[in-house]
Amino acid sequence: MRISRHSPDGDQGYPSDVRVSATYTLVGKTLRLDMKGEAGAATPLNLAQHSYFNLAGHASGKSVLAHSATLYCSKYTPMVDHLPTGDVTEVAGTPFDFTRGACIGSQIESLGASLGVPAQYAADASAMVLPPQVEGVGENKFLGFDDNFVVDGPAGADGLAKVALVADPSSGRTLLVESDAPGVQFYTGNFLGDTGGKDGAVYQRHGGFCLETQHYPDSIGKDQNTPFHKGACPIVDASRPYSHTVGSLLGTCAREFARTIHLHRQRQRQRERERDSETETFGKGALCAFVAVHVAVHVAVHVAVHVASLLTALNLKP
Repeated sequence: MRISRHSPDGDQGYPSDVRVSATYTLVGKTLRLDMKGEAGAATPLNLAQHSYFNLAGHASGKSVLAHSATLYCSKYTPMVDHLPTGDVTEVAGTPFDFTRGACIGSQIESLGASLGVPAQYAADASAMVLPPQVEGVGENKFLGFDDNFVVDGPAGADGLAKVALVADPSSGRTLLVESDAPGVQFYTGNFLGDTGGKDGAVYQRHGGFCLETQHYPDSIGKDQNTPFHKGACPIVDASRPYSHTVGSLLGTCAREFARTIHLHRQRQRQRERERDSETETFGKGALCAFVAVHVAVHVAVHVAVHVASLLTALNLKP
């Protein structure tokens, strides 16, 4: 399927007329998207695909927070006021590190902590829980990722490099994205909310994610002697056409994906064990305090009877 658009000279303030096309082709099990662009005179052109995915099912009622995401990106481009600063920074040791596979919800929780936003990923509810003062006002209630990551490469024989691998542990569905673009905007549906979808479904916050392969945003006029310039938006004219390819492979958990999902579940169980351990420790402390008071106010015979009864009820030996 091929769709096209003609943008006349001056459209939205940009110089030159531009003709762009997007061609979707099913190659085996991979949906391939080829974006092309031509211009009569020099103009910037940076196309991206903004498809939403929810591997649990678009009408499942689940968010994408339980998804495990691996980004083949060891660097990202930090932002201030929603625009890149022109720096390229390592993701290691930050909430932006998805290089070894990470639960999206847990990473958003870590992102909140780094920003001073006390968010909590509630796995059972498939939602982020925010304090009322955060939920009520300000942009912090839209906590999540909407950031450009630097694709590591290298490209394969087809000219495409791995960009991301996302898996949903509940359905077993996976998505592998490849591209020839230098960057990818990873967006976690932060601004969704009561958003109408197909078949009458309603999408809430974090109800989908996007992997928008691209050249770096706001990169025109940046210093050409920096790493950021390597991903700069191309200038297109009559002799320099635009070309951008994305491959999306939907599948189910196979050997390549098993370890990612296994690690995700291990981390979930570890967090549950830690919470249970904290609850158990508190319960034992309360029991000891109760027994101490009991001993102080009752005679020895009554103490022996009550303590023995209590321990028997707990299936513990006196």
